[in-house]
Amino acid sequence: MKKLFLILLMFFTLFFLLSCDLFNSGDGDDGGDTDLIGFEMIQGGTFTMGDVWDNGLNTEKPTHTVTLSDFYLGTKEITHLEYIEFMNEAGIDSNAIHNGNKLISIDGNTCAISHDGSSFYFKGSVYADTINCPMIFVSWYGAVEYCNWLSEENEYQKVYTISEGSVAADFSKNGYRLPTEAEWEYAARSKGRDDCKYSGTNTENELDTYAWYNSNSGNKTHPVGTKQSNDLGLYDMSGNVREWCWDWYGDYSTNSQTNPSGPTGTDRVLRGGSWLRSATNCRVTFRFYAYPISSTFNYGFRLALSSGS
Repeated sequence: MKKLFLILLMFFTLFFLLSCDLFNSGDGDDGGDTDLIGFEMIQGGTFTMGDVWDNGLNTEKPTHTVTLSDFYLGTKEITHLEYIEFMNEAGIDSNAIHNGNKLISIDGNTCAISHDGSSFYFKGSVYADTINCPMIFVSWYGAVEYCNWLSEENEYQKVYTISEGSVAADFSKNGYRLPTEAEWEYAARSKGRDDCKYSGTNTENELDTYAWYNSNSGNKTHPVGTKQSNDLGLYDMSGNVREWCWDWYGDYSTNSQTNPSGPTGTDRVLRGGSWLRSATNCRVTFRFYAYPISSTFNYGFRLALSSGS
């Protein structure tokens, strides 16, 4: 009996260890191995960027070949909870201005964040009724300031050098940053696949499973990660809020590119559809742009890191 007990004990111990190894592995159909909580490592590759289905807008053309290195991408959009922590910890003034740039539109009743004279807090709004909804009313400057703050908090190198109206990026640094437009599309398309018109599916009939958009949102954002992810483990890439990217907006070129970071310009790129927009806007090749100081009820962001992080 004692011998049987020891055999069973050894069997269950071995089973437990193997199970732990399997559940902690990043191998499989996801982006790759990662020990960064809340991120997936996206294995780089070469893909055809733009409207490969030839039924999109002129802004999505011409298609062109892009090669990307490995990178990390946040599985979810940044929430009000996370952004409020940043503003309070970083000592942002009550007007939400830092380095001469407006970070969020805090005035009025539509922003879900307010300031009580000593700190920022979540008050809710018609567009965001819980603190785990994606951060909205955030400008592009507000997104890059968050990236630098979080890099400092985690003792990473800051990617951005920021002054009033001016931001320079050093992608060799290991800190948090916004994804480039090419990285965003590549990840939304499950590493550049041609059978993913939306993030997670190729058909509009299945979009409700993966995205909050105007047909199912009830005219507001929803807590991040409550729809199904794409097969890289990334949530809300086709809906909930549009997401700021690093790039200035510009016309596509037919030239092949490696790790492009966009042209120069006056507007920054946003990707991803939103709770407000139709299925057309949720397509993974759909492009939008706005002044970097802009902030409204469907602008948000997620984080990226370079592969050396």
